Amino acid sequence: MSALTADIPFGPFEGVSIRAYAARSKQARLHSGRDCSSLSGVDAVEVSVPLTASSVKRMCSGCARSPRWARPTTSLGVFLETLMGVGLLHELSSYGPEDLADDLEGRNVAGAAELLRLGEYPEDEEDEAAWKAHEEARFVRDELLLPFWLGAAESLYRAHEVVARYPWLSDWARPRLAAKAAYAEELRAAFADMVVPGNLLDAAAAAQLSQPELPVDRVEFSVLGDPRRALTNLWKRWQAEASSRWTRLEEHTSAEWHVLDAAMGNKRKGRPEAEQALRELTGRWTAAARALSGESGTLPDRWLIATLPTPDKRHPRLAELVALLPRWHLGVLAVHTVAVDWRSRTVLLRAPDLVGRVLLDDRVLRCEQVDRPDEPAVALDEWNSEERAPDALQPGVLDDGPVADRRTISSDQAEALGETSAGHQLYLVQSSAGVEVVHLDAIAKRGDPAWRGVLLTGADDLPRSLVEPWLAEISSWDENSRFDPLGTQDGEHQLVRLSFGGPREIEADLRTLALARIAPDLRRINTEHGQSLRWSVWRALLSPHQLDLTPFRSPQEQGTRRRSGLGLPLAVLSHVQLYTTNYRPEYYRKGHSPYCSHARRQDSLDMGYDLLSVAELLVLKQPDWCGKCGGYAVRRLDDVQLRYYRSAHQLLEISEQLDRHREGDDVEDLRAELDEVANLRLGRGHDYGVDMQEWQEAVRTLRGRLDGRS
Repeated sequence: MSALTADIPFGPFEGVSIRAYAARSKQARLHSGRDCSSLSGVDAVEVSVPLTASSVKRMCSGCARSPRWARPTTSLGVFLETLMGVGLLHELSSYGPEDLADDLEGRNVAGAAELLRLGEYPEDEEDEAAWKAHEEARFVRDELLLPFWLGAAESLYRAHEVVARYPWLSDWARPRLAAKAAYAEELRAAFADMVVPGNLLDAAAAAQLSQPELPVDRVEFSVLGDPRRALTNLWKRWQAEASSRWTRLEEHTSAEWHVLDAAMGNKRKGRPEAEQALRELTGRWTAAARALSGESGTLPDRWLIATLPTPDKRHPRLAELVALLPRWHLGVLAVHTVAVDWRSRTVLLRAPDLVGRVLLDDRVLRCEQVDRPDEPAVALDEWNSEERAPDALQPGVLDDGPVADRRTISSDQAEALGETSAGHQLYLVQSSAGVEVVHLDAIAKRGDPAWRGVLLTGADDLPRSLVEPWLAEISSWDENSRFDPLGTQDGEHQLVRLSFGGPREIEADLRTLALARIAPDLRRINTEHGQSLRWSVWRALLSPHQLDLTPFRSPQEQGTRRRSGLGLPLAVLSHVQLYTTNYRPEYYRKGHSPYCSHARRQDSLDMGYDLLSVAELLVLKQPDWCGKCGGYAVRRLDDVQLRYYRSAHQLLEISEQLDRHREGDDVEDLRAELDEVANLRLGRGHDYGVDMQEWQEAVRTLRGRLDGRS
């Protein structure tokens, strides 16, 4: 079941208006889009209806499985997406007894368990029937019960996560979750029957052994080359294998073969004797582990709460624990579990003392010892009460209405939204720290439980009235269109050239670009190992061309330079940003542009890059830039910055022509050029009065020189 039904509670979304399409009759079926096959050849009209049980009953059976009843970037759209498709409704109907019935049909699960309790392999190596029976038993355990148990646990975890996010679903989902939990427990018990608890205890004992004295002087080991090195390697490999499996210690023989093959290769002389001596040595280690496990049998059991791992702070699919956890830990989870809370990925274990010690010492499972509880399930629930899922994603979290009514979100909610289609875009976010442009997964990765912010807008929610004229303009350009390589228009032209997905991709890139342009630091937009801007957007943001700052240098600063500056003020250029791998000449390595092949990454920025302004570049002493890329990429100049930059170079060109004193220079042409830039207006809110006075002083100086030539 993955379709909406009339009994599903909608909570605060009850009665929210949804857009639908229907034929021209009062009781016509509702459809989520005109492209529904049931509307083929029908004169359908767009209608607005409240989201209620009655409207759900009227939905087309196919469209009732689709979340397209609301925009995906609204809170209702996220709720429907989380509910439908492969969301909650799918999880509640998956991993049931009927899903495994076909695979188990004709297989003797009880017989397989009885066989595996005797050992992984038959004692008679020549008995083909026994080998086949053991192989079948291992298949049932390793390929059916184990992954299906963890798959059912994963499904429970994801279902609980959705219900915790939308608590009004809890009463409706409770009996369905209880049925899934009961079946997951059946699978765990069936799998646990195929694991011998004594083997787990022996493995724990092997993990606790200290490295013994190694008999490096035995003559049989002389063929191993360096006996001490070979036997040390044998010990490490044997202990690692013996302590990470659920099988009998005698079955761990791969370490012996590895040491022999590494030392002797295909040589035969002395190999049988060395093999026998190695087997005797691992036999003594096995006996020592068994003795230790026997001694620990008189100690009371330990009660532990274990938390399943979340590598890189990303929720793993619990079915992947087959690969993430050693076999021994999986066996412990199956055999010694007393209560489980898949919603919080925590398990209450009652384990032998030695097993408990290993769990507390290693870093595979995060374990905490607790007192023996009177009611295990209640104790586990109380222990998890402070670590619950994020607050509900109610209306007003996303672009559902006026910004003034927007709800704040936490970092947990940002993480939850980031896992939906609404999270695959750039956002403008307001928090107490100010406004920033980020992906939602960047907020989640900070792990700040106190963070609160408001999602002002997402790239996909920018008004069409802004984007469509912009899209029409840049789409009219062709390959022959030429723009200033430092300007924003050239960046937009590059965006069109590098977007190969057609108008829809160009529009998505433009929306992202509109938000990225107001980011105070482009290095913070990308999320490490997470969301990233497309290459075409980076080309629109950063120019690979370098700035010529000669007009802004004073003549005294030129040194050995052939050209002399005018000492013009930077004005609107002072805060223009440059990005480089290294701008400090005292550090080894040249500075490279993000576009350079010598840079760490050529597709984005991160905090490993240096950020400096044009004002800082102007006073930089002998930077060690790459000769291929120029050392940095400059954030593209807007129209005002570009006009000021080119006007400064125009003044420099006039000054240089006057310096050359050539007879053929037309003074009137130079005067006309000077008049073009004399009354430059920056048109900014910032007061550039002093800068403009210096500009006018430079203009008057040049005008005086022209008057002297005439």
